[in-house]
Amino acid sequence: MDEVRAGGLDARGYAPGDELPGGMTAVEVGAISADEMALHVPWFAAVAFADGLVRDGGADGPLAFVPDSLIGDDPEGVKRGLLDAFERLAALEPRHLLLAHGHPVVGNGERALRDFVAAQR
Repeated sequence: MDEVRAGGLDARGYAPGDELPGGMTAVEVGAISADEMALHVPWFAAVAFADGLVRDGGADGPLAFVPDSLIGDDPEGVKRGLLDAFERLAALEPRHLLLAHGHPVVGNGERALRDFVAAQR
């Protein structure tokens, strides 16, 4: 946050549960880093992810974790934390998953997320 502000931008932090501009809500993920969040966009029935969930093998590939080399010192522990977060996010019944890496999952987001969690458990 300090680096963003030092660059001249007016940035403000947020916490889990905070309503953000546009009616989005911050939802804690907290597995890769303590401040990791997803954004719930209820008016679009979507959840936006940062780096915890990607498309494997390309833009339209299956859902996957980021590579272990990007997760940190305890990849398996981080993955367990991500799966717990993904279960909570699936409970929001998203129709769409917006991914930072890869094309979105459109129309069956909740099912895709639940199937991914089940396959990884």
